[in-house]
Amino acid sequence: MASKFGVGTEIDSYTFVFSLANWPISLALSLLTVLLIPILNDKDTNDKDNFLKEIFGSIIYTSATVSLVFFLYFYFYGKNYNASNEINNIVKEIYPIYIPYIFISLLAAFFSTVMMAHGDNKNSLFESCVPIATLMLTALFSTYLAVSYGVLLGAVFQFILLYTFVSKFVIYPRFSFRNSGWKKIKLGAFTLIVGQVLISSTTIIDQLIASNLYTGSLSSISYATKVSSIFMVIVSLAITRAMLPIISKSIALPNNPVDKAYILKWCLGLFFLGGIITTVCWIFSYEIIEIIYFRGEFSENDIVLVSKLLSISVLQFPFYFSAMVLVCFYNAKRMYKVIMFSGVVGFIAKLSFYYINRASFNSELIMLSTVFMYITTFLFLLILLIFKRELFDE
Repeated sequence: MASKFGVGTEIDSYTFVFSLANWPISLALSLLTVLLIPILNDKDTNDKDNFLKEIFGSIIYTSATVSLVFFLYFYFYGKNYNASNEINNIVKEIYPIYIPYIFISLLAAFFSTVMMAHGDNKNSLFESCVPIATLMLTALFSTYLAVSYGVLLGAVFQFILLYTFVSKFVIYPRFSFRNSGWKKIKLGAFTLIVGQVLISSTTIIDQLIASNLYTGSLSSISYATKVSSIFMVIVSLAITRAMLPIISKSIALPNNPVDKAYILKWCLGLFFLGGIITTVCWIFSYEIIEIIYFRGEFSENDIVLVSKLLSISVLQFPFYFSAMVLVCFYNAKRMYKVIMFSGVVGFIAKLSFYYINRASFNSELIMLSTVFMYITTFLFLLILLIFKRELFDE
């Protein structure tokens, strides 16, 4: 994509639409992971097969509703979000492609959660379908429409592969809410949704602010974020998909091996790992961007701009990695109010940073605001772990 389009209007348009489309999907995957895995691993949860079928039915309702809201937003407002007519025209062309993408991907998020709950992590491999299909179509046709159709095609393949593996657990949906498992979800659903919506909505705020800066701001931020996301996704997947089921099962044991020292040890280890990766990426940010992107339409000026943003983005690694361990622990303990308040803290930190720097908005400040948000969230979770003894007295 970088070699075909560089930093400009096509990727600005794609980034804006894709970010809005992907927001409810990433939110759903996060919520399903932290809500369902502990419940499905709980020996007290009855009739799990029917419960999964009812969840399947509710996800279909949710997917249809979210897809409709996405369509209505762009039909009445989103297609005229930018002062540039060129960007608005591209947005008008591509946003309908993401309506079925949202529906399919929300179902895929549910299937991924079911696989993780049963100890199968092949779903992580299937997530490569979207970038591979996008790469292939973009290489073949070299148009911005090919990028969006590649995203949709990849989502379809991912859905088919996931359903093939989960069909032995969930064959068909059931449109009812009678299973006792819903009571456990209701206990934490509201607080989790509030926290996750707040913390994830900061990405949308970033996109809206960046879209009004200059042509290329969204694409340059996107390129830098994609590089830093490689490390963040790998570590977060390893933590949530490997540690969460283990901690959930350990907490249910009579002699619970998960204590404060255990969690702090993992926090410290991930903090040092993040520090090492941050140092390397910060020193070699120019070379990293040059190796990954410098070809075709991606110029030397683009390298300078994106590498500067990357050197800021990587500062969040130590805090993000360690915070993921803490979030994993609180989720396993079903302490959903802690997760909610961490989202509130991060959201307030982000808005406060923007308010303090409101007179000098630029791409660098957008990246710094995210770093500041993760620092404050990590400190909140860490302080609570250290001083709230009753967490380990249950």
